[in-house]
Amino acid sequence: ELNDSVISNYSSGNYQKTIEYGQKTLLQIENDLGKKDTNYVNTLNLIGFSYYAQQNYEKAIEYGLAERELRLEIQDNNNLSYLSITFYLAIYYINLTYYFEAEPLLTEVSKTFASLFGKENSYYISAISYLAYVYNIMNRFTEAEALYLEMYDLYKKFYKESDLEYQQLINILATFYAGNKEFEKAEPFYLNAVDFQKKTYGETHENYIATYNSLKDFYIYANNFIKSESTYKLYLELLEKR
Repeated sequence: ELNDSVISNYSSGNYQKTIEYGQKTLLQIENDLGKKDTNYVNTLNLIGFSYYAQQNYEKAIEYGLAERELRLEIQDNNNLSYLSITFYLAIYYINLTYYFEAEPLLTEVSKTFASLFGKENSYYISAISYLAYVYNIMNRFTEAEALYLEMYDLYKKFYKESDLEYQQLINILATFYAGNKEFEKAEPFYLNAVDFQKKTYGETHENYIATYNSLKDFYIYANNFIKSESTYKLYLELLEKR
């Protein structure tokens, strides 16, 4: 009965009740069946996710670590449930800016997903997207670039140019290279984004104008005065046309 209450409250988004019933359920299952029972581990999972939903990342990590340890004991490190909580633990750490703790978890998950399913799957792509972000934050730019470019190759297989995910990656690559002052590498991605917005929405649409404004700011940041002047003039013309 308690376990049903945990599941129903979590499903309805009542996270505080999930935590309250979940903690009672843990005690009951531990007394009756022990900690290695599947229901015990699954309850840890729901409590951890509930704390995560409440942005209480420290408590989410506490329950996530307990779940991960038990899953490794009763399953193995190739089990999807184990890999899932390992991935989410990394996200919890990232939310607390604990990047050095997140990095080995994401490395483990990405390598395991690649060995189990190959690299052309959403599990692997999600793992390396976070890992690239962490590498960038840690100033490990060469490793971050390699993963972002790998994602770019994979996205070209999975998505159309018009898909939101594809365009988001284009923007990530543009800002990544610009942030690292590799302006020659950044420029094609900025131009790609501008061209896409123009073809999709037209020159008077706010999305195109906003993207063109980003291109203008990029040229200013790159100290490319000739291109920054010409893009600024066109930007003003675009504003007048609206």
